[in-house]
Amino acid sequence: MPAEVKRGLLEGNLLSTPGIWDVLPKQTRPPFPLPPHAGRKPLVKTAPKTSDKRPIVYGIFHVDGKGLPPPPSAYSQLLDALQLYKDSASEGLSAADHDAAQKIAAYVDGWKTWSKDKWLNSGECAAGRRRYLPRDSHVRELEQWMEQLRARITRAPKNEPLPWALCQVGYTFKQEERANHHHQHFSSVPLMNLVDAISHYLFDPHFTMRFVVLYEIFHERQAAPAEHIISHLGHAYTWVGGFNGSCGGQINSSIDRVEGWIFSLLELEAIKKPHFQAALAKEIADIPERAEQDEPLRERVRKLEEYARLLKEDAEPERQIVEGKKRKAELERTGQQEAPPRIGEVQARDEEVLERLRELDRVDTWLGEHVGDMERLSALQGDMLG
Repeated sequence: MPAEVKRGLLEGNLLSTPGIWDVLPKQTRPPFPLPPHAGRKPLVKTAPKTSDKRPIVYGIFHVDGKGLPPPPSAYSQLLDALQLYKDSASEGLSAADHDAAQKIAAYVDGWKTWSKDKWLNSGECAAGRRRYLPRDSHVRELEQWMEQLRARITRAPKNEPLPWALCQVGYTFKQEERANHHHQHFSSVPLMNLVDAISHYLFDPHFTMRFVVLYEIFHERQAAPAEHIISHLGHAYTWVGGFNGSCGGQINSSIDRVEGWIFSLLELEAIKKPHFQAALAKEIADIPERAEQDEPLRERVRKLEEYARLLKEDAEPERQIVEGKKRKAELERTGQQEAPPRIGEVQARDEEVLERLRELDRVDTWLGEHVGDMERLSALQGDMLG
């Protein structure tokens, strides 16, 4: 993940981080060659579009049109409205509060008509439950979330945008479909949908939920830890004031349905991005001292240096021009003709680069390092402002 994205998540205001749109995964993809099959002519196929099997970790942020979160004063209004919505199905309210609660509940439960019919035909509706609080567990989750949000906004300037955005983090391999489901409140997160609906009631059209791709997954084993770690970085869990009510990584088994060649294409695309090459150079510069005492790390350094050499060779047009002139002169001297470049040679080179990256994974100790990071992050949960 690019450093700008990690810093934005840690600071809590990802969408207004300078230059963030330059490093977040783009929404359109060029065509890529598929790895050739044994005994067949190499094929060319377009890489998966956003609606196809492109495994990602995404974030949904509660912000305005400029990517800024609401101020504490707006969240105070929202918390009061949430309390009325929660109490609307109970007795004991004053006449004024009862009328206000019923007005809010009628608007919220009737919003997003595409998914409203499913609730109207459910047993929860027949039992008098609210649309976004169909079970007691949802009520308890809302109460916990409201308590945490009150604690977080207490220490922030009342009329300035919060220094972090409330968010929900999730995994999908069908980006457009999942974004649309969240937008329509269909098969989505009830707590986040409730906040979205009441925000629309109170502030329309100022604050809304914004879907952003945070991380592209290059191997099936990355899905679960990536979702969980990014949820921690973004303070996305309900017990710290986010919208994730369960631990990330528990329900992303659909990663098994993503074909292996898709990961290869995504991996090839990523390693050609400037921020990846910059991160590679920084990693090489930072770890010589550690490498002196760590045999697996020494092996990783050796492979990283070899990989950096390959990248450097590919990025030296002047050297290639000189070599091309020498080759042309030699061909003219011998009277031969230069053969056109073959697709198979390009694919072989890409496969060589991929294999070197896979070798890095086999000697890397990233999992242990992330465990240590998570232990340090858990100590920060008491700081409600992140």
